[in-house]
Amino acid sequence: MLVNDLAESRLGFVLLLSTAFLGGCGKSSASASSPPYSSADAGREPRVFHYDLVLWDAEGSPTTRTSFSLDVSEAAPGSVSLAKNVGIGGGNRADVGTTVTGRLTIEGDTPRLEIDAIISSVDGAGRVVRVTAHGAAVTPLGVATVVIDTVQDGKAYHLSATPTARPALGAKETDFARAPHAVDVKVTQTAGGAPTKTAALTLAIAGDTPAVATTRETVPLTSVSGRVAVARQDVGTRVKATAHPRAGGLDVDFDLELSAVEAGGAIALVRKIHAHGPLLVPFDQETTAFVGEEDGHRYEVTLTPRSSRR
Repeated sequence: MLVNDLAESRLGFVLLLSTAFLGGCGKSSASASSPPYSSADAGREPRVFHYDLVLWDAEGSPTTRTSFSLDVSEAAPGSVSLAKNVGIGGGNRADVGTTVTGRLTIEGDTPRLEIDAIISSVDGAGRVVRVTAHGAAVTPLGVATVVIDTVQDGKAYHLSATPTARPALGAKETDFARAPHAVDVKVTQTAGGAPTKTAALTLAIAGDTPAVATTRETVPLTSVSGRVAVARQDVGTRVKATAHPRAGGLDVDFDLELSAVEAGGAIALVRKIHAHGPLLVPFDQETTAFVGEEDGHRYEVTLTPRSSRR
């Protein structure tokens, strides 16, 4: 998922290396669904859905709200980790936030989403509290449906999901090796009245080899009384994709590793994001691959694929 080499800094993107995503367990849903998709399923291609997820928790007041996106298909799960590294006292720091893994089946003509979630936070005593939850629900298109609704240790957690169908892109192309594609990637970070920060990358897609694009710089880690500390940190973002062309766009296996140093307090925190999942991206159209927002900080990643034959 993400490394724990963390630091305080001015606003900026921080390159992260991922380890493994965490799993989750908890209460199960009794909803029935269609059998899992297989390659022998009438020869049709698996459908892909983009979900806007909203997580809110309440323990008295106030309520904490986090929103982020997740893409899943009948053939492939999706996963997102939206975390932050915070001080917990005694000079120690810890990663807290939300990790979800989603799986999709179809019930009738309606997508059914199953979610495993791990939610962690720091309590009033400075201790890290971790909650695991599981839920599943049929999710009509364009409707916010509650998938997780649980109370643990006196705190209520709710997660809703609103699906949108990714557009069908037509038949697969067979001469992929002779038709390279470039994918423009734009990463945008906004926070309140601060200037928007944008990073641009390009993925060079050719054949089945994963394409990787990275942008980075080195910035000071901390500043004390207006003087910059000597320690420095590489910053940037990393996108990895394997893509297969269709008549109208690319069928993409997408992986994003990103973090940002969020100012706003006496001690900055480090935002960490890792998203993975399937995407269907039309040619020459800017398409949102990921969006997440928490504590007034918003992150969006878009893809625009271009074919050398168009």
